[in-house]
Amino acid sequence: MVVLISGKISSSLRGFLTRWMIELRAGVFVSTLSRRVQDILWDYIKKKIKDGYAFLLFPAANEQHFQILSTGKINREVIDYEGIQLLRIPKKVSSNKSPQKKPKQQEKSEKQKPLCIKGVNLSLSPNFIFRQFKGVKEKKEGTIKLNYFGKSAYGPISDAEIWDIAYLEDIKSSSRLIFNKSESIIRKMKEFHQQKISCIDIETTDWIPKAREGYINIIGLSELILRENEKHDNYLILKGSQVFNMTRKRTLVPEMIKLISEQIINADVLLVFNEDFDIKIINHVVKTDGIDFSFPKNIVDLNDEFRSLKELESHLNKRLKFKRVKSKKGNYSAYYKLFKGIGTKGSKKCLEPIGIYNIMDCISPLLYYIQKNY
Repeated sequence: MVVLISGKISSSLRGFLTRWMIELRAGVFVSTLSRRVQDILWDYIKKKIKDGYAFLLFPAANEQHFQILSTGKINREVIDYEGIQLLRIPKKVSSNKSPQKKPKQQEKSEKQKPLCIKGVNLSLSPNFIFRQFKGVKEKKEGTIKLNYFGKSAYGPISDAEIWDIAYLEDIKSSSRLIFNKSESIIRKMKEFHQQKISCIDIETTDWIPKAREGYINIIGLSELILRENEKHDNYLILKGSQVFNMTRKRTLVPEMIKLISEQIINADVLLVFNEDFDIKIINHVVKTDGIDFSFPKNIVDLNDEFRSLKELESHLNKRLKFKRVKSKKGNYSAYYKLFKGIGTKGSKKCLEPIGIYNIMDCISPLLYYIQKNY
């Protein structure tokens, strides 16, 4: 079956269409056409459309089982989103107002501010980025030191551009909360053997059916290592690690899991928010691609206590004054769009804010777990 939806077309074109199709209502035509007749009819419509518009829907061998064509003056455009056809409404650009120039100071602040980081002795496949921060609470001085590491195998982004100073306030403030809370734990306990509490979070394509197939773009992991005060100068260690799949290809996902697997399997407790999503998707890739990997037995799903991560963080805000600055919940679609880049080739990809968004999704559950259980 072929469906034609039109508007503002001439009466002569409408009359021509009724020779081949039934007009169910004004501008909506239905028929069964051969592909040859359909193509001839569509070419004729494009020539005669003038100020009108038309959409043609017909059967096709794709995931949606139909194809959409459009022509004429319309306020929607058909786009291909990872094999799925969607309609997009382009933003209107006013031709009357000339674009205002931003103040130089504002332009400068919006540009990425490179951070001096330490290199990582890690072998990366092309189109991967790995980065890590490490926070240490020293016993003698009682100070918190944060160091940043990273390596890029994605050409457009250099090692120096992996971390952006403008987006680090979230990490700094949340690290202080975790260290202060963890320190009070150790003081109360006479003996505290080394334990590692980790939290994992993944960022996928926002098309859920594809996400379920294992289209993972970022894997983030936070780790809190608690040590006995007497034996170690650095008795509190907080780490955050991330692997970025910059081309978003499904074939690269197994390598992502391998890169971060050692940090996951050694955890005494693994936290996650919505095990049915993150853990299930990774396990699907592990099973499908035959990866030698398994999660720790002790997995705690905080989705059992809170309906959303935003609700969990609201709880932390009331108890500990936890607050995001640069990676607010609810803005994922906008962050993901920046990460995808411009055009089909994805030029000008941005690691932030989605990178900080991901790492904070690993840190806030960790903070809650400590606050609740110790």
